[in-house]
Amino acid sequence: MAELAIDECRNFAEEKKLPPLSVAVVDESGTLVRFERQTGASPLTAEAATLKAQSAVQARSSTADLASQAQDPTVRDALMLLHLTTLPGGVPIMRSDSSLRGAIGVSGAESGDDAECAQRALAAIREQARARRRPATSRHFTHPVRQRN
Repeated sequence: MAELAIDECRNFAEEKKLPPLSVAVVDESGTLVRFERQTGASPLTAEAATLKAQSAVQARSSTADLASQAQDPTVRDALMLLHLTTLPGGVPIMRSDSSLRGAIGVSGAESGDDAECAQRALAAIREQARARRRPATSRHFTHPVRQRN
């Protein structure tokens, strides 16, 4: 899962000709599972990507959604107190039963590109999970039955 997320972000950055990115994948506790800082990415993007992923886990919400909620001063203060970021680019990874699996954080490009990259990685993880849940198709061949006289 983590490797797939990083591969998708790497491909996305290449396709869109984005600056070098940092991508962090954390588990449901916010512990870093996999990380990549592309050559040339600022060291600050490493911290930002990790914080975005950890914020998405703690809030069980994308950091872009947190940004819209932070318009309320009370919510904004609570987010700051909890050291959560509202910078777009963090998305939670939820299982089909709505339990939390982890999160992806992306940093290094414009906020919208970071968020789009994280969403693309999430879509790839969901597709992989759907493919694993699909029942294997049966390849039984039917042959005519010959009756003996």
